[in-house]
Amino acid sequence: MDSGGTDNFILISQLKEEVMSLKRMLQQRDQTILEKDRKLTELKADFQYQESNMRVKMNNMEKAHKEAMEQQQDEEDSDSGSDSDDDTAALLAELEKIKKERAEEQERKEREQKAEEERIRMENILSGNPLLNLAGQQQQQQQQKTQTQNTFSVKRR
Repeated sequence: MDSGGTDNFILISQLKEEVMSLKRMLQQRDQTILEKDRKLTELKADFQYQESNMRVKMNNMEKAHKEAMEQQQDEEDSDSGSDSDDDTAALLAELEKIKKERAEEQERKEREQKAEEERIRMENILSGNPLLNLAGQQQQQQQQKTQTQNTFSVKRR
């Protein structure tokens, strides 16, 4: 009867250790998630800062372009207007090209951000269920065992 009690005590102790181990593992994952979230927030802030700077520069360029065009039109005769129209068309085409490139870049960054958020969400989902984590750990351990077994030669009986 006494050995059954000690067996239960040992089993309870092992379970307590396992629970503490799982808690530590969850805390570590929470820390990494918080760190990744902080980095993501910093990247978003940096992106917004750069984007606002680009918009200010673009607006300044457009204003300067408009002023230069108005000044040039005032100085030129009606005969030389066709040259300025060609220049204007080329500048407008280049401006549209730049706008298109920036829009594509922004879409790419948004896709990357969404993918990162989806990955973090899946990590949170998987780390929120200890049963899934245990199954994943057991699977990893089995894979490691098979890898080590494959590297050693096996004696035949």
